[in-house]
Amino acid sequence: MNTLRSALFGLLAMAVAAPVAADCDSSVEATTPTSRFTDNGDGTVTDSLTTLTWKRCPELYTFVPADPIEALPASCTLPVVAVVNPGFDAWSAALQQAETVNGSGGFAGHTDWRVPNAKELGSVVERQCMGPSINEVVFPDTSGDWFWTSTPGFSPDGSTTTEGVLAVSFWYGTTEFVDTGMALEMQPLVRLVRGGP
Repeated sequence: MNTLRSALFGLLAMAVAAPVAADCDSSVEATTPTSRFTDNGDGTVTDSLTTLTWKRCPELYTFVPADPIEALPASCTLPVVAVVNPGFDAWSAALQQAETVNGSGGFAGHTDWRVPNAKELGSVVERQCMGPSINEVVFPDTSGDWFWTSTPGFSPDGSTTTEGVLAVSFWYGTTEFVDTGMALEMQPLVRLVRGGP
């Protein structure tokens, strides 16, 4: 019975975290070609254009390396305990996640992970694709959801506000102002980065 229960929870987790294949237009030049990224073999990639190092999976997901023997690509899996919603309902929680990762020994041998700013996160948007608009070889199983940035937002009237931040939607690859109150419903995800100026 426990084996059956474990199998059912495993299937549920895979169903919830199942990626949606991107719709890509090959007549548009790729903005994030796979050749631009170096796979560091530890769940991270380094972008040769920006020199930033990215976690390949969003926070709360686990990176699973490719298995050439079984011909399985790299993937990001969501633990069953996080099936309900893997996002962060508050910007402060997203920022705290970086501190939590760093304070618990870091990731891939580094303790300087942070939430990227809007320009940095926008640099991994793949303009050739949508739904999600990201290179799925480099960043497997990325949903088209919103992702937090560390950039305070600008309200629609152009004034700076502490009530919102900029977030990137990986459905269309847009960067937009997100009211922090609305974020409670949206539950944006977090992808950590390190390096840069």
